Amino acid sequence: MARTAGTAGVVLALGGAAVPSAGATTVPSAGDAAAPTAAAARPDHGAARSAAWAVQPTPNPLASQGQLIAVSCSSATACIAVGGRQGRTGAGVTLAESWNGTAWSVQKTPNPPGATESSLAGVSCTSATFCIAVGLATSPTSDQPVAEIWNGSTWSIQQTPSVTDAQFKGVSCTSSRACTLVGQFFNGTSSYALAERWNGTTWSVQSAAPGTPTSTFNGVSCTAASACTAVGNHQTNNGNLPLAEAWNGSSWSVQTLSSPQFGGTFNGVACTSASFCLAVGLLSGRHKAIADAWDGTTWSAVQVAAAPNNSIDNLTSVSCASAANCIAAGNYGTGNTLPMAEQWHGSGTAMTLQQVPAPPGNVATSLSGVSCPSASACTAVGGNGAGLAVTWDGTSWSPEPVPTPPGNAGAALAAVSCASSTACMAVGTYRRVQQLDTPFAQVWNGTSWSLRKIPAAPGLHTGGSSGTIPTGVSCIAANACTAVGWFYNNQGGLSTLAEVWNGTSWSIQPTPDQPGAPESALLGVSCTSASACTAVGYYRMQGSFRRSSLAEAWNGTSWSIQPTPHQSAADHVLNAVSCTSASACTAVGLVGYQTLAERWNGTSWSNQPTPHPEHGPDMLLGVSCASATACVAVGSAYDGTIGEVWDGTSWTIQPTPGPQTVVPIPSASVSCTSATACTAVWASRFRTVAGGWNGTSWAPQVTATPAGSTVHTLPGVSCVPGGPCIAVGNYQTHTGQFTLAETRS
Repeated sequence: MARTAGTAGVVLALGGAAVPSAGATTVPSAGDAAAPTAAAARPDHGAARSAAWAVQPTPNPLASQGQLIAVSCSSATACIAVGGRQGRTGAGVTLAESWNGTAWSVQKTPNPPGATESSLAGVSCTSATFCIAVGLATSPTSDQPVAEIWNGSTWSIQQTPSVTDAQFKGVSCTSSRACTLVGQFFNGTSSYALAERWNGTTWSVQSAAPGTPTSTFNGVSCTAASACTAVGNHQTNNGNLPLAEAWNGSSWSVQTLSSPQFGGTFNGVACTSASFCLAVGLLSGRHKAIADAWDGTTWSAVQVAAAPNNSIDNLTSVSCASAANCIAAGNYGTGNTLPMAEQWHGSGTAMTLQQVPAPPGNVATSLSGVSCPSASACTAVGGNGAGLAVTWDGTSWSPEPVPTPPGNAGAALAAVSCASSTACMAVGTYRRVQQLDTPFAQVWNGTSWSLRKIPAAPGLHTGGSSGTIPTGVSCIAANACTAVGWFYNNQGGLSTLAEVWNGTSWSIQPTPDQPGAPESALLGVSCTSASACTAVGYYRMQGSFRRSSLAEAWNGTSWSIQPTPHQSAADHVLNAVSCTSASACTAVGLVGYQTLAERWNGTSWSNQPTPHPEHGPDMLLGVSCASATACVAVGSAYDGTIGEVWDGTSWTIQPTPGPQTVVPIPSASVSCTSATACTAVWASRFRTVAGGWNGTSWAPQVTATPAGSTVHTLPGVSCVPGGPCIAVGNYQTHTGQFTLAETRS
């Protein structure tokens, strides 16, 4: 066994989603499917051969991944909204969309050369043929502000004064020759408010009012070239305070606010004249929205309407058609946030809530920008993973479809099973709207991989901990595969998942959850025929931190729970299973902090004693049986990889390959075509260790490294008798995360 540093209790990321756990984390074995019992021996699997792993090109799901941050309307039929999205390479790129009074359309926007990430955060339009959008570009060495100008037909990048490590957050134009941009720049460990001026020809830096370090401008509103108000926050000895400054044509000056709002910040401001402005923001200590009004002399607090159910809320933007009609936009709620808008009717009144329709899907949504060219025409934009726009007609808000170009969805493959050298199925997840984990599959036909859709279970979609997660797959033929996993149900817990592939499409099979348990999950599956599959995992009872093992069987008609033995009060989880017949299955996992193996004889499950390393926690994560008397299990030990062999009588530990320095192994998988031919992969978060078993010893194998990758992992492997081994997973570059498949002949 390789001696390496590490601990058990790690979390495997499946397309960014963590397998839920308390204590040691269970991880699926991607190569759970048993080899056919009549498989021809392949003694060369474990031998040190010249054959090497090679990368296979794999497709990646594309999804609408975008966010509209700000909007500016020069009329009810001319709006420009800007933000950012994830491009096809995975990198963040700028996004701009235009509204013509009928529909939204995507505009082509440039990105600064050499930038690894770019986005737009503010926009101001004086007509349909002039807008300035501002934002941020990130390069390997620093952050740089971005400014782009729209001339009615194209966007072009502007060369602004060189300010190192800076970003623009807001812009306000009173004409095509008078714009003010605001944001912040960094000098050492402190940030300072930043303002720049466009006079139609050149840019110039304006010095903000002297103040303490750690300050920023988040928004600005100008009513004339010599009259602007910028808002944000600054750090004092008493904490973070909202900040408002005024520009008089020659210099900026700090304005005194009505009362200290410790822990507060202004996110946006709207002015209609030198004697009226409304600023909105957040009091972070209380998680409540705030608003202040300027009357030309002083700022005074405005009463903000409480969010529904008095939940936390935040106002991010404001627009005023007049001093007696302003609309502020933001969000409210915890976890699954919802869009919010409030209206203000002038001095002496309180803000009132407006009902804003949430997009379908019950996903977290927020409004971040709003623009009102008149009292009866407002447009608010935001996002729920894709762009979002709603319009106000003076009476109600209504949603408007917003296109978002598709981009790389951060996909990862978790498991693979090959019925033959020309029929493999890999399953995994990608991130769709608002970080939802969406299942997908890839099919190998012997020549290339192609994408297949998997139905998502109807469950609870809230924030990042949501979606449908396939964790294991087993194929007995090209048109007969079963995948298992888990999904977040409508009660906020976990439910088991099983889906079946018929050669054309995937469909969900009803699976039982452990009675009375709010959390049940399947992690591995093995099928020996269309009417004989076994899946294993765990369940957790209400109020308990201990997980208990779970086994379910498919008889060709339905899934049913099989009782499993529970050795102790400790965590007891089955991670993987391998069956050579309907009456011979071996499942492996962990009990407490030690390895676990159980055996199914066609009637009941029983424990098989397993040896344990000398010290530290350990677990078994993958298993493959060539016969009832020949199984190989792999997993993670305190100090590296672990492998155990079953000879029909007992389990023994066999030294495994592995580097001397590796972070904890979150997943491991093994596939055997005979008792003397197995291939295993042990995947950490950053790299994969591969090895071959020849019936006597393990020999290391070197996996291929995709071009440009910084991290690559292979959590699943499947070998075909007389054919290749295929391993699947993902790799990452500076532009995103992509699916990965490698083959070894």
